[in-house]
Amino acid sequence: MKMQSENPPWFAEWFNSDLYTRVYKHRCDDEAHTTVQLMLQVLDLPPGSRVLDLACGNGRHTQALHEAGLDVAGLDLSATLLQQARERLPAEVPLFNQDMRDPIPHGPWDAVGNFFTSFGYFDDRDQDVLVLRRVHDALLERRGHFFFDYLNAEHTRRNLVPQEESTVEDLVIRQERRADASHVHKKISIRQGEREHSFVERVRLYTLDDFRDMFAAAGLSIRNTYGDYRGADFGPESPRLILVAQAE
Repeated sequence: MKMQSENPPWFAEWFNSDLYTRVYKHRCDDEAHTTVQLMLQVLDLPPGSRVLDLACGNGRHTQALHEAGLDVAGLDLSATLLQQARERLPAEVPLFNQDMRDPIPHGPWDAVGNFFTSFGYFDDRDQDVLVLRRVHDALLERRGHFFFDYLNAEHTRRNLVPQEESTVEDLVIRQERRADASHVHKKISIRQGEREHSFVERVRLYTLDDFRDMFAAAGLSIRNTYGDYRGADFGPESPRLILVAQAE
């Protein structure tokens, strides 16, 4: 499924902007390494296992997976973020520029990772299920595992900060947030000298029950749930919803 270049969806516009990683400069490599350590712990992946970082962005988690001795590749829609990933990763790490709804290339994979809420962006829930089916198909031959790191909808609703303003280098950033029945919405206004930029983010507030239904529809069987990057049990106050599933 191809993006319509004349009217790109919010994620194609925002994630392809040079401003994106500047606004989220606080997302650190240490956090990515902690997440990957949990993935390695719960999946027990031996060195050389083939692992795909789905929606890899600028390659924080891809780099951590590579440094752990895995045969890793990254996939993302944003050419801008992939260029940043290319600058941080060794040349032998493959990077694929494509929509996550398209068939995943160069399988089968032993594991697929999807980190830091890189999911739930599409207008139609069926499109999210399609992504999960692509993951299933990429893992099925080896009955591989899917490590899925998402926000906890209940925690997000309870702790939503309606607005905040910050300064990062020469950028003045104002973020406005709201939640409705199905999504959390964010408007990002950026002042850079005399220039003004505006972007939006919109992510579905899927619950664990939602994911149980969606994963089952895609042929993925959930084996474990965790509530943070240290592997704590999942509950209403957990900051994250981390699922470990296997292709059946």
